[in-house]
Amino acid sequence: MALGHTLLKTIHAVLSAKKPYREDTSITREDRDIERAQHHLRCLKKLGYNTFAVE
Repeated sequence: MALGHTLLKTIHAVLSAKKPYREDTSITREDRDIERAQHHLRCLKKLGYNTFAVE
């Protein structure tokens, strides 16, 4: 259900703007992976786990 709602909002935005849809390509997969890892580390820290990141 949530996926359909998100898709509907995207379609509405594209049709309202009367411009072709362009996905944001400035964010690379590596950047998303780093952001996701940082998010999970923050969540674990909130739950009381001691965390550290290894580069």
